Amino acid sequence: GCVHGDLTPSNILVTGGNFEAIDPISTSFGEVAPGGTLEWAAPEQLMQMPVSAATDVFSVAMLAVATLDGLMFGRVTEHALSLRQKPEAPITLHSVKLIEAPSLAFRSTPDPDATTVAILRDALQLNAAARPSFEALRDTLRAEATRPVSPGETDGCWLSLSRGFGDGRLYR
Repeated sequence: GCVHGDLTPSNILVTGGNFEAIDPISTSFGEVAPGGTLEWAAPEQLMQMPVSAATDVFSVAMLAVATLDGLMFGRVTEHALSLRQKPEAPITLHSVKLIEAPSLAFRSTPDPDATTVAILRDALQLNAAARPSFEALRDTLRAEATRPVSPGETDGCWLSLSRGFGDGRLYR
């Protein structure tokens, strides 16, 4: 299989009610991804470890938390990495801080349901093997995107990523 490796808000093109992931790094499963956007990259990318489908699951979960106006917090660990920006450049030492066991809080009203919060928390685990499948994440986000709004709940609209998470309309 292949990993996109750089799922960020600027790499999601929404047209005609559908979305398309653009500008991929396209790394095969088991290879080390050559980069990615730091704020959205999975821990295995940041630590220069082999990637898998779980790598993109992490990034999709990050996008969903941001879309739902959420915050991620928890115990942070620091990892030292030696990186080379270009093949001919010298190796430099960088520090990467990762959240080991994330907790989530949402500023939007209404909060996502408990199933959505649980799968997002699981999808953001440091250990890639502990993350849910893409299909499980997709199905949960689709259900969240189409959940009806109760009377009295605020209308803080958010976009459902259509072709897998809803039908491209604005909800809430």
